[in-house]
Amino acid sequence: MSLPISRSTAEALEAAIQSHLLLRGRLRQAVQTGRAGISPEEASAQGGCDLDRLLGGGDLAAAARGARHVREIARSHAEFHACAGRILRLVADRRVGTAECALGVELRDISNRMIAEIEALQDELKAPTGA
Repeated sequence: MSLPISRSTAEALEAAIQSHLLLRGRLRQAVQTGRAGISPEEASAQGGCDLDRLLGGGDLAAAARGARHVREIARSHAEFHACAGRILRLVADRRVGTAECALGVELRDISNRMIAEIEALQDELKAPTGA
């Protein structure tokens, strides 16, 4: 699902937070039921993700792309998708306990770090310039 061009960068970033929280919920359901509805390869791939497109160009101004928050978001985002794929591979291999641990500790920490950086970037983008 692509972000509409008219959506502001702050709104697009908020939508990215929500979509990644939804993916976490889907992963939790996969761990609980053994059924994912998404392959490990799909979960690992960033290219189809709105946040990846936003970071790669999208609505994000060229000046902000080099900002520390953007670099940190990109790094934690890559870690998030890699971990999501790993969790689904563990589910497929019926290693539920290990998948639960990865979801409840590793993915949670990565997700929280990514969301904190997105929120910091949102605050930075909302701050008045030249003040």
